[in-house]
Amino acid sequence: MYFKMSTKEWQDVLESELWDLDYADMNLFSPLLLSYYDLSPAVKRCFPYCAIFPKDTLIDRDDLIQQWISQGFLDLKKDIAEKEMAALKCFESLAMRSFLQDFENDIEWNAVRCKMHDIVHDFAQFLSRNESSITRIENIQQLYGRRTRHLNLLFPSEANESLPILKSKYLRTLVVSNIAAINSSDQFMHVKCLRTLNLSRCFIKELPQNIDELVHLRYLNLSHNLELKELPNTVGNLCNLQTLRLLHCYSLESLPETVGKLSSLGMIKEFRVPNSNNNEACKLGDLWNLDNLLQLYIRGLGDAEEHVEDAKQAPLKNKKGLLNLTLYFSSSSRKIHEDVLEALEPHPNLESLRIAFFEGFTVSPSWLMSLTTLKRLVMLDCSCEVLPPLGRLPSLETLDILALEKVEKVGSEFLGIQVDDNHLFINSPSSPSSNTLFPKLKKLRFERMDALQQWVSIPRGCKSENRHLSYRIMPCLQSLEFVSCIGLEELPDFLPRTPLQNLIIECSWVLEECCQKGTAKEWPKIFLIPNIQIS
Repeated sequence: MYFKMSTKEWQDVLESELWDLDYADMNLFSPLLLSYYDLSPAVKRCFPYCAIFPKDTLIDRDDLIQQWISQGFLDLKKDIAEKEMAALKCFESLAMRSFLQDFENDIEWNAVRCKMHDIVHDFAQFLSRNESSITRIENIQQLYGRRTRHLNLLFPSEANESLPILKSKYLRTLVVSNIAAINSSDQFMHVKCLRTLNLSRCFIKELPQNIDELVHLRYLNLSHNLELKELPNTVGNLCNLQTLRLLHCYSLESLPETVGKLSSLGMIKEFRVPNSNNNEACKLGDLWNLDNLLQLYIRGLGDAEEHVEDAKQAPLKNKKGLLNLTLYFSSSSRKIHEDVLEALEPHPNLESLRIAFFEGFTVSPSWLMSLTTLKRLVMLDCSCEVLPPLGRLPSLETLDILALEKVEKVGSEFLGIQVDDNHLFINSPSSPSSNTLFPKLKKLRFERMDALQQWVSIPRGCKSENRHLSYRIMPCLQSLEFVSCIGLEELPDFLPRTPLQNLIIECSWVLEECCQKGTAKEWPKIFLIPNIQIS
């Protein structure tokens, strides 16, 4: 209401139908009703859906957004990417008005998880009282005869029960946890209008073959089903499916080949690379028809030599809409890992890349410098000995280097500078003559770098190829973190020339000593930084 400036806007509030509510409801929810009235139509549709989550539940932002999209709360004429952007704006609008709170942020300070205050949750239930229900299994009979559209069915945590047969042509959302099985083949015959099916954190070993009865299904979450061994081939008939979440299904070794037919898919978490002798499994080369992919999480890369040929068949370079790519490697040889990574070239439009458990000498495939729109890069638990020339990526804003335990030194190669006969050479994909390294980097984090001892920028005595050229390094850097870098003792000389605002040093004992206020040897490099946190 703070933003209402004109008489007309306040007149609309006065004439709103919210004043027609019962006095009891109005008295309890009046402040929230005024804020709710001011929301856009799309946000008004999205907020009451949050009542499907029990009180004090930690809500994953991306998961909530995918569920909103599956329910058709956003403009149906938009493509998947536009719907995601619109849904993210809805989330931010609710956060700004405190309908959501207790945020957990990622390293970029974006809210990725949140909760709802109990009163706000009561308000969401009030708004959706005729459509949403959180019901314990023993009270299931109370739902019969009602037009419930969104149902969260609660089972005891130690239950060993099967999902009962539900009969409701109105049901659009079904959330269930802790069930042991779906025994009846008739289970999905009576809920054919389901858009959202969440069976995460159950003990399911298999899905019924007739899951393709759910022809309107857009969201399927089977994450944390530790005993789930396979998906039926009929999953490939779910032609409207947009989101497939399979995180931490450790017994699931592959996906059926028919997944390659799901042309509406915008997200796959996780795609399991199959063994070479599994001819009925979906391989990387079967993803050609998935033109709407925005997010792809691949696990099990490189544990067999055959994966190199499979990776060469992967159509990632043709996926113009693919913005977020995660590559998890399995234990194998350095050569296989390097060849697989080289073959998995994504489209230059990629914005976020995460690489884990890679065993190559360095993470530097030939296509890396072509990612001119890459904003975030995460390297996790890799066996690399040298860091790649990331300073030449023109759009990189956030960089996480985590548990690269063989890297002993961060040198000029990290900046993208080559040293030859005491002369410096630089090559940037955006501008070959550019003298700015890490031009947009804002946040940099090193964590669990056990062998790391030095971070030097340009070796002393070296001269630029152009004597009139001076290098600008990290001109946008705002946050720098060192966590569990137990041997690091030297920071780069260029650090005082950055606009660094926040320096965090945790469990990095040598560096902590070297950065003590006053006389410590690294103190002159950091004393101008406004916020310094040393544990």
